[in-house]
Amino acid sequence: MSIEHIRKIYTIDNKFYLVDIDNHCLYDVKFIEDECYGLRRFISCINGQNMYGCINNKFEEVIKCQYICMSMYSDYAYSVSFRNPKKIYHNDEKYFNFLINHKGIPINIISTKENGLNKQTIIEFEEYIAITNFRNNLAIGLSRNGKLGIVRSNGSTFIEAIYDYIRLNINEFHIYAEIEGEGVIIIYLPEKKTWVRMTKEYKFENYDIGERIFILKYNDKCTAIDFSGRNIIQPIYQKLQFKGNYILAKNENNKTGVILKDNPQSIIVPFEYTDIIPLDKEFFYIRNDEYIGLYSINEKKIIIPTILPVNMQLFPQYLGEGVIGYKLNSEKGFINFDGEKQFTFNGNFKTGFNNNFAYIIQYNKCVKIDKLGNKLEETEIIIDKNEEDDICWTEEDSWDVMTDGAFGKYPGGDIDYEKFGF
Repeated sequence: MSIEHIRKIYTIDNKFYLVDIDNHCLYDVKFIEDECYGLRRFISCINGQNMYGCINNKFEEVIKCQYICMSMYSDYAYSVSFRNPKKIYHNDEKYFNFLINHKGIPINIISTKENGLNKQTIIEFEEYIAITNFRNNLAIGLSRNGKLGIVRSNGSTFIEAIYDYIRLNINEFHIYAEIEGEGVIIIYLPEKKTWVRMTKEYKFENYDIGERIFILKYNDKCTAIDFSGRNIIQPIYQKLQFKGNYILAKNENNKTGVILKDNPQSIIVPFEYTDIIPLDKEFFYIRNDEYIGLYSINEKKIIIPTILPVNMQLFPQYLGEGVIGYKLNSEKGFINFDGEKQFTFNGNFKTGFNNNFAYIIQYNKCVKIDKLGNKLEETEIIIDKNEEDDICWTEEDSWDVMTDGAFGKYPGGDIDYEKFGF
């Protein structure tokens, strides 16, 4: 039986080297720190990369030199970063960031109070080389055999370390794991307080904590499961997006429509559109190729058909009496429901039309206009410094805030801030 030798730092020709007898290697030591709490940090070049480790007073390696970063956390722990050795990972999985004790064992520190006094309990994870941070109760662990598992904050095993890849989402509602190229999905059902392993036909798409649903793919079709585990949408759609009481769905013909969440058989907007985009609580953009229109949820009808250019922005808050405010590039104005421009103006919207007139803001004046854009009256805006909450900001104010004086005084007119790099 072979004996594993302890790596040790030696002086050779007035230079320090970390000697690895078992692998017949010498590693250049670039820095040795003064003793602190019985250990000395050092930096050595391992395979072209500077790594941190610790030695004792005998210059024996106590904490393996394998960390990208290493800093003092307390008198009994270091904070370290360990490079993920796996070939496939997301950008946020490039490093394991965690705590180790003076033996190099990953630890978790649990802080509690007993009888009004602060107490810390140190949990060791001896079977693991590295662990991720505990956001809540779970963390991913890299075992000594190179496999991944999931551990609980109290030190117990949640998922055995047998997987080649694991991803745990930030809210700990979803786990995706791979073993030998085959994926496994495990979801947490908050209303039942239990974890459920899905069959291999399921693939994870998304989850919406506000809507309290998981969106999964079953044999390449989207389905939805609520937080109690109830299947609320059968797997018949290519894409699902929940929006309050409504669901935006894309069918097998790649057309988008809107169905009711509580009654998925009820079609609110027919499946005739390239895309449907929520505008606010009351309106959807409906899109066909390079043209858009407007659909009213409350009235359950199309307000404007898909005749407007796709880069036109509509403002439902300025809708009234058959016209609506719009912006197209730097142009602002009102259009009617046939897509015809009523008029354009320089300035900002203030109201939609009511009783055949609306208000806009131009420079430091509030202007009353009719549906042809004629000025009916104008009032100078006086800002009361004692009533800052009621200030009505003008284009000039916006210019000052956006440019902070970099381009001089307000030049007048409607500003396209993109031209100035904003």
